[in-house]
Amino acid sequence: MVNVWGSWCGPCRVEAPALREVANAFEDQGVQFLGLNVRDNDAAALAFEKRFDIPYPSLTSKDSPAASLAFGGELSTMAVPMTVVLDRDRQIAARVVGQVSEPTLRGLVEDVLAESDE
Repeated sequence: MVNVWGSWCGPCRVEAPALREVANAFEDQGVQFLGLNVRDNDAAALAFEKRFDIPYPSLTSKDSPAASLAFGGELSTMAVPMTVVLDRDRQIAARVVGQVSEPTLRGLVEDVLAESDE
């Protein structure tokens, strides 16, 4: 799962607890989370991660544009927040543009896990 976020983003602050809960819930199943911090400064980003107790790593805003390019235009650092769920082959299986809720994210991850078990 990849989440594009910024400490300055109101919806990012609202969805942060949901992302944390889902990351913790699926950690034992091998689901990996990565944040892409955009248009931010490192101090503000680190304070955000600490405040919301984010358990997964994030790339700094300096590195996130290059990471975004690795998705071949499928992941925008201009749409914040944006969350994509990747399958085991690292293909985008689901995308949410805007704030994501815990039930929605949990359901998307469960769907991808179920498909990979088939």
